[in-house]
Amino acid sequence: EADLALAEELHESIGQALAATQVRHNLGWVAARRGDVPLALERYDRVEAEYRAHGVPLALLLMDRCEVLLSARLAGEAKANADAAVAELGAAGLGADLAEARLLAAHAELLVGNTAAARDHAVHAAHAFVRQHRPGWAALCRAAAAEAAWAEVDRPPDGSDGARPAL
Repeated sequence: EADLALAEELHESIGQALAATQVRHNLGWVAARRGDVPLALERYDRVEAEYRAHGVPLALLLMDRCEVLLSARLAGEAKANADAAVAELGAAGLGADLAEARLLAAHAELLVGNTAAARDHAVHAAHAFVRQHRPGWAALCRAAAAEAAWAEVDRPPDGSDGARPAL
């Protein structure tokens, strides 16, 4: 992290604004891996504004932010970031990253309780990973699809989530 902070400072000092922004993106990732969700989100918000100013695609940032939001169980926000990443990567035809975004989208859909959409994303991502010869990733997709199927079977017949009101 100290090396990244130094790199950020050096890039800024020689007028390489985009490179400094990319370093800040990495600093957000470090904060996320450390478990500092507020700092990671703060850094990602700044990076998003800077990427927009530079005309840089946002999909990879959206995916990183989605992972942080999923870790904090912020379902709606995670889903919005995953959906935006899937849309951007799909439009750009970037299959490898799209498959990873779809796996994130499957997890976000599971968190909001949309099991059909979760299964759809997981199955599409699994097929992509198989075509890309990425069996470990495909296995993660099959696990997400199985979790969606399990959630559907485990749902009460009335369609509710099974939660009971507090007494």
